[in-house]
Amino acid sequence: MDSKIVLVAGQEWWSDKPNLRQIAQGQAYVELEQFSDDGNYIYSGRGAVAKVKCAEPMRPENELFTVIQVPEPGRADATAVKKIITAFTTALSSSDQCTRDS
Repeated sequence: MDSKIVLVAGQEWWSDKPNLRQIAQGQAYVELEQFSDDGNYIYSGRGAVAKVKCAEPMRPENELFTVIQVPEPGRADATAVKKIITAFTTALSSSDQCTRDS
């Protein structure tokens, strides 16, 4: 291992009902290049942002988003980033973050 960070994945809760474009514009490495047909994610070769659909969000007053960033410029791959953001967002939508405590 060379200790270089090649992928960063995160989740963010946002209030004030921002749109996906606003979230993407505030993220490093996320370019407004490609948009999903359903409008739930934006991705490029080095980053992506997606809205997580939660049945019962932990924070019902906020919206949950996932973020993928690829800091290494030589690792840009829009197809791979799209697959990663889709899988990560799907997994998060069935996690504890999307289940309100009873």
